[in-house]
Formats: sequence, structure tokens, C-alpha cells
Amino acid sequence: MNSINWNTSESGISTTLTFKNQTELAAFVLKIAKVSDDMQHHADMDIRYNKLHLNIITHDADAITEKDEALCREIEQLMN
Repeated sequence: MNSINWNTSESGISTTLTFKNQTELAAFVLKIAKVSDDMQHHADMDIRYNKLHLNIITHDADAITEKDEALCREIEQLMN
């Protein structure tokens, strides 16, 4: 995987990432979970075999906030 192609809409910032297998995907989800717990801000994650769909939005605000953008940057850093 290289950089993430984020899509922005009223429902949040989203992307779908494809991994070699589900084990690789699960390891990446764990990394996201650790970062999210530290930030106290979590992405909605949907797993379908080797595909991970992420949607990030501040549910309390029902809008995209700086928290969402910060989490996207942290997820980008996990790619390196």
C-alpha cells in the first residue's frame, strides 16, 4: 500500500484499503485501534475479507472536524 485515497462527503472522510490477506488487514486494524484509543476518537471500520472500509466523522457534531483530520493523518503515518 502506498498513500491513502480519502473521499470526503457529508457522511465523513472515507476510504477502502485492500490488503494481501486478512491477517495483514487485522494487524493494521489493531494499529488503528491503538492510535484511536490514544486519541479517544475512533473510525467506523467494516471488514470484508481483505478489504477495510474506513469512515471517520465526529458523531457528536454530525460533521467533519479537526479530530477527524488528525485521525486521518495518524492513519497515513501507520502506512509508513
